[in-house]
Amino acid sequence: MELVDKRESFRLSGPIGEPELVDGYIKAYGANNYFADRKVEEDGTIIWIGLNTNWKKEKDGEWHKLVGQYFVPCEVPKYEVLYANLEE
Repeated sequence: MELVDKRESFRLSGPIGEPELVDGYIKAYGANNYFADRKVEEDGTIIWIGLNTNWKKEKDGEWHKLVGQYFVPCEVPKYEVLYANLEE
């Protein structure tokens, strides 16, 4: 058997990486019911899948955020920062 990719799902207090959703989401679904997924592809590309946004770390180390149909440069997503802190 060969590992093709790795996926992890995280249950969070709310969509902290998508601040425009926080108030409405928590009112509708309550706290601690938000999930974000982290996928590491075979080539090392990291993808975070949020509710309305996806982020991708390219092979060159740069992060991009999906806006419409295109990935545009962005800061490291909050979810990746939290994940890095879990690993320490």
